[in-house]
Amino acid sequence: MDEAKKSGADIYGSTDLLNNIKNEKIDFDILITTTDSIRELAPVAKQLGPKGLMPSPKAGTVTNDLIKTVEEFKK
Repeated sequence: MDEAKKSGADIYGSTDLLNNIKNEKIDFDILITTTDSIRELAPVAKQLGPKGLMPSPKAGTVTNDLIKTVEEFKK
């Protein structure tokens, strides 16, 4: 979580964030995650996928360098 905070991400978290996604309480355009955390998105994958928001390596939204990736997407 410290890395997400340092990255300058507008919204970050784990369990609370997943609950907010599941309950559609937050609005976002891009979801970036680390390779270690991608499995945690499984419960909300069916919500994210049809909206084009499910992170993927091909889209560059699954990363090992969270800080660099967030900075690149914020440009």
